[in-house]
Order: sequence, then structure tokens, then C-alpha cells
Amino acid sequence: QGSISFSHARIVMSGLRGASAPSRCRGGSLGSSGARQRRRLSLSRASLRDCRKPAQGGDVSRLSRRPEKDASDFAEPAARETPHGVVNVADALAEARRLHREGRDDLAVDVLVAWLDDKSQLDAEQWSRGAVDHDESTSPVELREAMIALGCGLCNSLATRHLQARRVARAFGYTRTCERWLRLPRRSESTLDVEGREMWLRLRYDRALNAGELAQVSDDLPEAVSALRSAERLQACMRNPRDPEAVHLCLAEALLQIGQPAEAAVSARRAVDLLGGSQHDRQSAGSGCPDGRKLCSLLFALSLDQQGLVESTKPGILPDPRAFRCLGEAETAWLLGPPGTQWEGADAAAAIIARMRDVHAELL
Repeated sequence: QGSISFSHARIVMSGLRGASAPSRCRGGSLGSSGARQRRRLSLSRASLRDCRKPAQGGDVSRLSRRPEKDASDFAEPAARETPHGVVNVADALAEARRLHREGRDDLAVDVLVAWLDDKSQLDAEQWSRGAVDHDESTSPVELREAMIALGCGLCNSLATRHLQARRVARAFGYTRTCERWLRLPRRSESTLDVEGREMWLRLRYDRALNAGELAQVSDDLPEAVSALRSAERLQACMRNPRDPEAVHLCLAEALLQIGQPAEAAVSARRAVDLLGGSQHDRQSAGSGCPDGRKLCSLLFALSLDQQGLVESTKPGILPDPRAFRCLGEAETAWLLGPPGTQWEGADAAAAIIARMRDVHAELL
């Protein structure tokens, strides 16, 4: 949903990652004579998936069950035969861009695979000849980096789409391909302009976010937390990240699942702060109530914050006072949100509010 330009190449990339909504909370009562039972979030994956959605997407998709894996899906793009016979570096880049404009991103990746993998050791003379054929002002290094950037952007976008459709194995293949291409030799990012550095940061961030979700849906929670921490560090280096709350929401969810509620509450509150500010800015600008997607993300962040604070409380001790305020913040945001119940994500938002009320009632 935006474009990122790099030197002589303009790469169009899209995609957001979104929070997921908890379906219910189960656990014992607070303050009982015995040890308080641990609460867990039973998560309906990606019911608010707009924090990483392909540009053409408009539905709120769910990953409420583990996807079935087809062994044939595990083949990475590099293992498939390229359907387009291009013999010139510049022609390959042009062909990949054409396929991308036509919405055939998978075929565009196949074209790039033939050059970035099978022919990644092409001699400098051949790359130079391709650069001259492409644009006399384009150096071989810039041509190669344009191919890498386009390929990584397409792989990230395709991985996101496959994750949304529960095709985990295919998403894994594209994520691995992106990871492999990001390791190819290129100029140091310190030598690039601000725009160039921001583009490579975004590509690495998107890959890390995809890797985190892949690990999470595969029940590899330590790996999920590691990948999301990496994404968090990359985002901290970015000047103007899209949907900056997304990584904090995903990380808070993973930390809760792995049994680190105090850290989960910290990540969730960061998301709350980012989302609260964005809503306030939008309302101050006269745009009215916040959009449904951002409202759902804010409610989910408040729910994770509340859950983390409750779970991190030792038996016999009252939770942090903030735990008592989370429901009030959520209900205020709910009242200021879109009217009616027909907006996208309304059912998920209502479920989050209901669950927060149950937790709050137990606190009292």
C-alpha cells in the first residue's frame, strides 16, 4: 500500500500485518486460597489481520485452526522451472516488473530466481552489458540491487498472502527465498541515501515479521519471539514505519503464549500508546471516528495489556492499577468508534470487549 523507490528502480510493495483476536479466556478465579490458575489466551489467529494485508485484500480472514500442509507446497520458488526464457539481465528485470504489474507476482519471482540464484555468480562483464542495455546511467551494482529489492518485496508480499490463506508451507518457501537474497553481496547501507536505507530496512523488517508469524503458527514460540524481537529492532531504525503497532501486538501475543506476561504487557502498552496517538491525531484533524481496523487493534492491545498485567501478578497481591483501567480505556475507544455493527471487525471487537469485562469482573 505504498511505494518505495531505490536509485534507478522504483519498487512497489504492499502489505500490512495485523493483530489477532482472542476467542476466550479460561482459567481460575483471582484471589482464591490456592495458587491462582494461569490464564491463557485462546487465540483465533488473524481475525484482525489488517496489520499486514496485501493491497487487494479487504476481508477479515481467520486462522482459527492449524493449516493442513501439502508436501508439494514446500518447494521454494528457486526449485521450480522458470517459465520465461530471458537471456539478458535487463530483460529479466523488465519481465519481472511487467509480471508484477499484471498481478502475477509468483511468475515474477520465478524469473528473478533464475538470475539471483542459478546465475548469482555471473561475471562483471555480463552484468555490465546488461546494465548498458537497461540504462546507460545504471551501474551493474544498481541493476543487481534493483533485482534483489524487487524480488524480496515480491517474496514478502506473497508470503503474507499465503499466510492469510493458511498455506504455511508456501509462505515458508517465499520467506526463505527472501532471506537468501538479502544475504547476497550488495553495497553497504551506510553508503546509501536515506531513501535507500529505509527501503532495505523495510524489506528486512517484513521478512522478520513473516518469519515470526511462521514460527508462531508452527508452535515454535521461542523462534517466533526471536524473529519478532529482530523486527522490533529494525523498526526502531526506520524513520516512518507503516503501522508501527503491528510488531508490538504480535510480540505481546507471542510473549503471553510463551509464559512471559510482564514483558507482554510492556509490548502491549507500546502498541496502545502508538494506536491511541494515531486515533487522537486523526480525530484532531477532523476525520471523525477512528477506522474499524485501528480500533480493533487498539482493543486487542488493551486486552493483551490487561492479560499480561493479571498473569504477572503473584498470588495474594493486587495487580498493577493499570489492569483496572484497561477496560475503561477500551470502552471509551469503543464508544468513540464507528457507529453500528456493520463495519469490518465489529464482531471481533465486541468479543474482545466481552472478554475484557469478564477479566475485569474477576479482578473486582
